[in-house]
Amino acid sequence: MFLQVICDILYATQLLNDEIVDKIFKIVSGPLEIMSNIMKSIWLLSLGLLFVQNQNYIMGTITLLWGLLVIYYMNILIYYVSKQRKGIKPNVIFINIETFVLFVILFIGILVL
Repeated sequence: MFLQVICDILYATQLLNDEIVDKIFKIVSGPLEIMSNIMKSIWLLSLGLLFVQNQNYIMGTITLLWGLLVIYYMNILIYYVSKQRKGIKPNVIFINIETFVLFVILFIGILVL
């Protein structure tokens, strides 16, 4: 989000060529967003363990299963880092739907618990 604001400012002020701004955004935003999704998945794994320890088995199981997406995000990071483009190409629609459903599940969990 922060990078998007910077790129929007550069577009509006015309300090740099539009092509250069696009290249900067593509180089930095992809791996940075994937690393934040990896951190989110690790947080979900620890949250799931906490739910299970507090005997909330349904929420614990859901968050633990959702946290296993860390494997998917690691493969996407490998895709960005490797020069041969090994790994999985990111699916933006899947990532956005996954994040939306995750927060809906957590919101429902807050209301129920």
